[in-house]
Amino acid sequence: MLSEGIGVDLKTGHVYVADTGNYGIQVFKPIDSAMDTA
Repeated sequence: MLSEGIGVDLKTGHVYVADTGNYGIQVFKPIDSAMDTA
């Protein structure tokens, strides 16, 4: 089960997490990149 703010690119199988930043939800980015900046 995926929570809100999580997306999956069915074409590539990559899992993305929403970058909320300062403007609410913006673009989705690969979850590994999100972990690096967290």
